[in-house]
Amino acid sequence: MLLRLDAVVRVVEGESTMRRRVEVLRARLADPGRGLLHLRPAVRVPGLVGRGAPFAAVSVVPERCAMFASTATCALVALADATYAHVLRVIYKRGDDLRRDAAMLRLFRLCARTWAAHGMDELVPGRLFYGVVPVGAQAGLVEFVEGSRSIAALLAGGGAEGAPAHVPALDAFVRAVPGRLDAFVRSCAGFSVLTFVFGVGDRHLDNLLLTADGHVLHIDFAYRYGADPKPFPPPIKLAREMVAVMLGDAGRWLAFKRHCRLALAVLRAQAHVITAAVALSDGPGPAAFVAERLRTGEDAFDALIEESRRAFFPQVMEALHKWAQYWKS
Repeated sequence: MLLRLDAVVRVVEGESTMRRRVEVLRARLADPGRGLLHLRPAVRVPGLVGRGAPFAAVSVVPERCAMFASTATCALVALADATYAHVLRVIYKRGDDLRRDAAMLRLFRLCARTWAAHGMDELVPGRLFYGVVPVGAQAGLVEFVEGSRSIAALLAGGGAEGAPAHVPALDAFVRAVPGRLDAFVRSCAGFSVLTFVFGVGDRHLDNLLLTADGHVLHIDFAYRYGADPKPFPPPIKLAREMVAVMLGDAGRWLAFKRHCRLALAVLRAQAHVITAAVALSDGPGPAAFVAERLRTGEDAFDALIEESRRAFFPQVMEALHKWAQYWKS
């Protein structure tokens, strides 16, 4: 299946607009001669689904497939089971080394289990993490997180239905349902610590998802251990829109900083376990980087949060990223 899907995606890459890419993708997937309408035998990918039993796909559903704007080629592919009552949507990503994503998600899960062992299981719940199946160095499958959307899409779409026009979209969304705001604050803290400790780069609003219950979820880990395609990245990855939500309620901002302090302290106590896992996964250099980050004290981390909150250059880079995505569409 992957070889046939890759052949389709290679053709789609040559189209100049997003609309045309989607049209060509669906037309080629719907062509019986491509061998994707009826998969025999059924395709089973046990490592893909982060939540639930292995999925046995017997067909691609062309009308539910789409393309994403990205530096790598990303096709959203809908797979149906034998009953056609259940559809699993996955992202076929070409032009990116998903082995890095899989390794980073393993480390994130380790940290989430560490927090859970200390009664902090709702900081970044393990159920948030999605499945990744690398296929070689430049392609693979990524589980699509159903019910989520990027913060960029939320801001473009206007936020919560029925919210007054003057209420910022992100603020309206997290306050529309009880419990969302607490989940938002806790997960912002958890991922602020994770992205700091592991030096995750290229953070922009298209790489930050929001789940239906308000959790923030980071995706796309091509840049790690201090690498970043943007100049002068802040040490803590905080979008101004996210900060504005928490600053709108002084108690939430203080709760965010308190969650960060506790989360970092717990990981520091397990530094030997975390750095050993990094060394096994990525080598001694990244392990030394993480060990240094874990030595950061709580007061120093507080200062980094304030420094990052006031950073101006990331706002400029976010605006440039938005324009780049616009011209790709």
